[in-house]
Order: sequence, then C-alpha cells, then structure tokens
Amino acid sequence: MKHVIAMDLGGTKIFAAVVTEKGKIVKQVKAATHLSGGWPALKKQIVSICKDLMNSGNKITAIGIGSAGPLHAKSGVLLDPTNFGWKKKKINFVKDLSKNLKIPIVFDNDAVAAVLGERWLKHSPANTVCITLGTGLGVGVLIDDKILRGRGGLHSEGGHLILRPQDHDAHCECGAPGCAEGFLSGVNFVKWVSKKTNRKFKDAKELSELAKNGDIEVSRFFAEYAELMAQYLCSIVVLYYPSEIVFSGSFAQASDLFLPQTQKIMAESLARQQAAHKIIPKIRVSRLDNNNGLLGAGYMAFQYKTYHK
Repeated sequence: MKHVIAMDLGGTKIFAAVVTEKGKIVKQVKAATHLSGGWPALKKQIVSICKDLMNSGNKITAIGIGSAGPLHAKSGVLLDPTNFGWKKKKINFVKDLSKNLKIPIVFDNDAVAAVLGERWLKHSPANTVCITLGTGLGVGVLIDDKILRGRGGLHSEGGHLILRPQDHDAHCECGAPGCAEGFLSGVNFVKWVSKKTNRKFKDAKELSELAKNGDIEVSRFFAEYAELMAQYLCSIVVLYYPSEIVFSGSFAQASDLFLPQTQKIMAESLARQQAAHKIIPKIRVSRLDNNNGLLGAGYMAFQYKTYHK
C-alpha cells in the first residue's frame, strides 16, 4: 500500500501524519507552530517532523502541505501569511523545503485541503464550500469538482471580505477594518469579546463553556456572532451557490452556539431567492474529527504528478 506525508499547517498548530491511499491515518504528530523564530525556525520544525515520519517504517512517495495563506499554490510561495506575524513578505516555501526533504512536495491553501479532504472521503458533493474556523478564517471552494482560484492561480482569501466597514473594534492582521476574520475566527472572536467586555478570556473554548453555562454577557456576543456569520454566509451563497457548506477547525466545535440562529437569519435574508430557486445549501460541521485539512493534504500528495497541471 502506498503512503504519503500529509501536513495541516496553521498559525497555532501543526498536524502531520502518514496517510494511506485509502485515507487512513497511520501515524500522527501534533505540535505548536514555531513562528517566533521566523521562517528559518518553522522550516527547521517542518523538516524535522517530516523526516521523523519518513523514518516511521513506511515508504513515503510525496508530501502534501495545506497552509494558512495568502499563498500561491503552483509556485509554492507564501505571500505574507496573515497569521504568522512575519515581516518577510515572500517565502519560497516549497523550494526551501525541497532542498532538505528530497521528495515531491505539493502545496496549497489549508481551506483547499479541507474541502478536498471532504470530497476525497466522499462526505461532500461536487459543489462544496469549506470554511475553516481557527486562528484565521479560511475558505476553500469546490465547483463542479474543481478548485476555484483567482487571477494567475492565486487562491481566494474569502476570509477577508468586509462585514462592517470602518469598524475598528475587531482586529485582523490583514489591516482592513471590519474584516470577517477579525470577527469570525476563533482567535479573533476571543480578542473582540475581551475588548468589548473588558474581561480577559483564555481562548475560544473558555468562551464557549461560559456561554453554555449561562453567562449572559458572553451569550450576547455569540448571538451577535450568529448574525455576522449569517451575513457572511449569505454572501458566500450568492457568490458560489454551493450544495453544501462545511465548517471545520477548532472553533467549529462551538457551532451549536451560533449555527441554529445563523441558519434562521439566512432563511429570512434569502427568502425571495429561495422561493424562486432552492439556493440555501446544507450547512454542517465536518465529520472527519478536524482532520479534513490533513486528509486533503494527503490527497494532494497522492496526486503530486498532476495536481498543479
């Protein structure tokens, strides 16, 4: 049986694994992303993880990496990744790693990897949008079984659509006031609520637990989050008309605190269009235990000869 290395590289955590051609995870590694030392430190960490997995007893044919962006997948270049906190604007990601690892590397946006993972394991239809909620807000769009990209092969950074122009209360590293990621990513939601309530919260998990335990103030912000998410998803629907929208990432586990209200608002907002044509998609949380990005990176690795053609 053939094996590859798959990696889901985020602004907070790295997930990496040996994956079989049937989508089975053989060996998995999780680690905090080493960002404070810049690209040299992260490169060293990625190489070390990959070499350890290459020595795990399985012959590895390729490596697939889904990474936070912005990035240019085909050329293998990171373009000022929003949540890495680096000043260097352009990094030859694949070229630099290839010097050390000596096997084919396939590279793409982490949300692309997520939607490919859903499709590979036959969990989603040919027209699916995957939204990753974690350190950032990623969007992977699959239309008629093809990844949708922008001019010159650039991947869409749909997480940076503007929800509230000139609203400086929520912060995104892209620098644009009112950016969706500033409100809707797990990390930025915590920062936003902390600022607005003058309370210090550890992380999104703590916020979710407080809301579930009846904290009225925190619950009010989850209600506002539901409205913002509905506004955001309505834009996604009329842009792409997906059959399904799938949430993944660590903050997707809090969906029971916002998704029912989000769907109610969407139904009201899109009522006229829905009456003419059933445009509202199925919306759900990934059933792949937060591994759809990892598995999608594995799929990319198995397709290394043709992936970017």
